[in-house]
Amino acid sequence: TTTTEHSATARSAALEPQFQPLELVTRPVLTTKELCHYANIAEQTAWVWACKESGPVRPIRIGRRLGWPTKAVKKLADWLEMLHSILYAYNLASPRTKSAARAGAAFLAGAALAVLATACSPAYAGDVF
Repeated sequence: TTTTEHSATARSAALEPQFQPLELVTRPVLTTKELCHYANIAEQTAWVWACKESGPVRPIRIGRRLGWPTKAVKKLADWLEMLHSILYAYNLASPRTKSAARAGAAFLAGAALAVLATACSPAYAGDVF
């Protein structure tokens, strides 16, 4: 029984995709699975971004497949990391400090998302294509 459990665990680990660090990726486009891994989003979210063309990263259609520009995904990952750091620091603050910083944090988050949407748009990142 132990051997069977170990084999099943080993098989499932072998089937899971292994992603290299985003800094090491040199290909011009990523797959949807790679985008979802690096941005920590669900595949459904990526599909909505593609269908509505409303997300911070616009896909490149390659036949019936979607390719996500690596440069734009790297920018997205950098911004998400920055926002995560801001929100983490905000959550560590005392309630008194939070009330004073709430307006500033909302402004920074909104500004960061606006810059992100501009920086990741195909019009801005013309060299990606």
